[in-house]
Amino acid sequence: MNPAHTWQSKEAADHYSEIADIVIPNRREILSIIARVATMFSSNSPRILDIGCGYGDVTAEVLRYAPNASIFMVDFSEEMIQRSMKRFKENKNIQILRHDLNNGLPGEFQPKEFDAVVSCFALHHVDFEHRVPLYSQIHQVLKPDGIFVNGDRFREDSPSLHNMVFDEWVAWMQDQIREKMGKVRTFEEIKAQQLASDEQLGDKPGTIWTMQCDLKKVGFAYADCLFKARQLVGVIAATNR
Repeated sequence: MNPAHTWQSKEAADHYSEIADIVIPNRREILSIIARVATMFSSNSPRILDIGCGYGDVTAEVLRYAPNASIFMVDFSEEMIQRSMKRFKENKNIQILRHDLNNGLPGEFQPKEFDAVVSCFALHHVDFEHRVPLYSQIHQVLKPDGIFVNGDRFREDSPSLHNMVFDEWVAWMQDQIREKMGKVRTFEEIKAQQLASDEQLGDKPGTIWTMQCDLKKVGFAYADCLFKARQLVGVIAATNR
């Protein structure tokens, strides 16, 4: 199944919205870190680009820190776009565009247009060969002192450590599902379902270290890991300041 087609479905969007905070470690903390870092170095009315916006949780968090922010949201799923449009329909400072990040950023963005570019749990869906060109375009649309903040799924550099950490994540999900949803699932069931989901949805997590090198390759002076949980998630920020 084409991952792009999968994310168009109402069922996939409903399922993600129901379980995201349950099965993604530290998700709310990650959203807060992204929004806080994206807004702390700019004015009270920053101009921000949210790529792979989904139904808008990053944008909603940014608005907590900077209510006057102007935000351009981008996602390839029509279902997610419609949900975001409904969610933020009263905010005239928000624009929403459907676009596939495998094709880079939308062409209408100008160089040095944004104070920050943000993303959360989206870029691991972008094909590996398209990531460096995308990072380069992100660098181009940022103001000279702008910042790119990405929270995402990452894998360990070592295959053996990755397998260990993945299994620890599955065990953690098993506890979460029992405690938060009242469902008893075996370790093997959850692991098989997660692996199938990764394939179906086109999940392709890289390492934080590869992303750091790629960000510096396209021109960012600094690329720092701000947060990493053992269960495959982290936040990396890149800036020239």
